[in-house]
Amino acid sequence: MPTVDSIRVALIEDESAIRKGLSLILDGTAGFRCVGTFGSVEEALRSLGGAVPDVLLLGMLAEGYTYQGAADRLGVSINTIRDHIKNIYDKLHVHSKTEAVRKALKNRLIF
Repeated sequence: MPTVDSIRVALIEDESAIRKGLSLILDGTAGFRCVGTFGSVEEALRSLGGAVPDVLLLGMLAEGYTYQGAADRLGVSINTIRDHIKNIYDKLHVHSKTEAVRKALKNRLIF
């Protein structure tokens, strides 16, 4: 059962059957919650609005986005990004962007 501490994941995959299967696996995995399945990043962003999935934001940080750059790309305010980042740090039990990205990579939350 998802908790407040669950890592929120949006599944983005071209093949709908794969999306459905991954969603079932993810929802059955402790500590994770699927917030939606989408065929593209653009579709996910349109559908989710300001509800930025943790894994998407972690992936953007790993790619070198600044908080402002992530806010601009996602169409949200920098304060929204800061709030999401704080929640991600709490969920991952880390204190910095570097620690968060390292832990996400190590645990294969992002690739």
